[in-house]
Amino acid sequence: PRLDLAGLAQEARRFPIELQGLGPGRWPYFVHFHKAGGTTLCHQARAVNGMNVPLRNCNLPGDGPRTLRDGLAGDGNIDLGCAARVAYLERHCLHFVAAERWIDTPLCPARFLYMTVLREPVKRIESNCRYEYVQPSDALSWATNVTFLSKASEDTRVFVGTPSVDNFYVRSLGGYATFHKGAGAVTRQDLAAAKETLAAFEVVLLLEELEAGQIQLERLVGWARPKKATDAHRSFGSGDTRIKFSPSERGLLAARNALDLELYAFARERSRAITAAVTQAAVTRNEQQQQQRRRLDERSIDQRSLESLDQRSTAPRSPVQQGRDSDEGASKEAPPLLPPRPGLLSRRESSRPMAAGGEAVARAAGRRSMLGQKTPPGGGVGAVGGLGGGLVWPTWQESYSGRTSPSERASCRDKFKKWEAGAKREKAEWLRRREEAAAKRRAAERRQSAAKRGA
Repeated sequence: PRLDLAGLAQEARRFPIELQGLGPGRWPYFVHFHKAGGTTLCHQARAVNGMNVPLRNCNLPGDGPRTLRDGLAGDGNIDLGCAARVAYLERHCLHFVAAERWIDTPLCPARFLYMTVLREPVKRIESNCRYEYVQPSDALSWATNVTFLSKASEDTRVFVGTPSVDNFYVRSLGGYATFHKGAGAVTRQDLAAAKETLAAFEVVLLLEELEAGQIQLERLVGWARPKKATDAHRSFGSGDTRIKFSPSERGLLAARNALDLELYAFARERSRAITAAVTQAAVTRNEQQQQQRRRLDERSIDQRSLESLDQRSTAPRSPVQQGRDSDEGASKEAPPLLPPRPGLLSRRESSRPMAAGGEAVARAAGRRSMLGQKTPPGGGVGAVGGLGGGLVWPTWQESYSGRTSPSERASCRDKFKKWEAGAKREKAEWLRRREEAAAKRRAAERRQSAAKRGA
């Protein structure tokens, strides 16, 4: 399907970019699209930036694609509102949370910074089929027939059945009801709603342009850039690489997922616009800091010159100099000290404003939004209000250390370790039940096969 890219770019500009950053009282909420690169971000949160994250790929029970029925509050945590989720995160000292299923609606931007990664839709479907061992014929059948495994029997709706191959992105961003629509039932109204939802995300990344978008994570979430190649890309494996789609099969998937392709193009416009905005903000900030340093250096030079002049004028005069003054009949008075200029600083003092009014305070306080005011209505792409202006972006670790005491951090570690130990026990029990169910299913299949052979 051919897309009107110019029209999509114009549409993307209708939504102002509103960036607040990860201030206090907000958690990163990662909407993880299955097989779109989300495991990499979970790894960066945990291993690179030292955040306390849930087990099972950063998903809480009920938020992961294989634990939908084991949620904290109903099927897929459908009854877990924003306040209850925040209370849970605070109680167990979790710093990051992901949901690898449909999104919870409505959004709660006051408490969560929403972030996501998208991948080209047809490539995502191919990757999903390889990882879940799904043949192309089955995937194409799901795209044209309503195929849902019973919610009461399996937790596979995210990666098996119609939603996984029929406009998965639009369904996921539409919420529970949109996700569970039948084959071919997703409409352009659903697409418009998905675009509006995605426009509220502050971090929008593309797997194909992940390196270019890394600055969004650095500036808005305070994450450190991965230093190792193994940290820049993580995966649980590729599955069965022998599963391949022919060009004609890819064409059928593209036709069925036309709405997802349009949403992906819209996401690309948003991602690049956000990257450009935070990059420009960083450039502006660096230029302002350089100007401030130059001004301080100039003031320091002026102060040293005045101090030198003062030293010469107040130094004891030798008898020879005094005699010369007498012979000339003009006793010279020492010039008075000039009054200090407003804001003039000594060399020692000139180093203080950068620390006291700059990065040190922001890193120690960690109590402000990292990006200032919201964009005024109609600001459009690139018109980001509050960016720059000498603002600083402390890393997440610096902000966390600055706004918490050592005893608070120790208490947090204890809470998280206690929660993590219980979560590991729950996971082991879940795996045991799953294996028992699989064993019973295999035994039943063997009995059916034996009965057919006997007949």
